[in-house]
Amino acid sequence: MFKPITIGSMTVKNRLFMSPMTTNLCNTENRLTEEAIAYYEARAKGGAGLITLEGAMVTEKSHY
Repeated sequence: MFKPITIGSMTVKNRLFMSPMTTNLCNTENRLTEEAIAYYEARAKGGAGLITLEGAMVTEKSHY
């Protein structure tokens, strides 16, 4: 569990992967908030090797 693993061209420090989960920490526009960033930062500091974020918009909406 604690050995590095290479996936494609990316090496992850361990095999502790965090699946995407709804946290309800995004704002009403589905953007990450400071609270959401702190949540994921804490998981990374706690040792998760790879974190998959929940559905959140990180760039401006596309105009169709």
